[in-house]
Amino acid sequence: MSISKENEILIFVQNLKRAIAFYEKLFEVKITHTYKDRWASVPGNLLFLINKNYDFKHGIATTSHEKKTIYGNACVPVYLTDDIDVEYKRILAISDDVSELCYLNLLMPYKFFTFKDSEGNIIEIGHYPENKN
Repeated sequence: MSISKENEILIFVQNLKRAIAFYEKLFEVKITHTYKDRWASVPGNLLFLINKNYDFKHGIATTSHEKKTIYGNACVPVYLTDDIDVEYKRILAISDDVSELCYLNLLMPYKFFTFKDSEGNIIEIGHYPENKN
């Protein structure tokens, strides 16, 4: 068996309502698929916001690795955009912690920036410019 494709991305949050408000602004969607204060799924995405505090409070977390939850920067999801400059300006309006716009040209040109969400997780937005041959 091999890993063939992603299934979902889980981001652990300490405050689900605050995280929902942030991700609604980020993806410009209304998040309506939730379960109590436990989780929320972002429409059109494989992204789930998970409040592990709910598990601890209700005795759901039973294994030792579940009790070692890390909040803020536990993974770095990367999303691509067609217009990096427009997205950069938009994200500056919704995040207090945004990097400068960066450019790499290793195997191919790539522009990107990173920022922190409401819970301290780092997210990257990137763009592969068209080849101008």
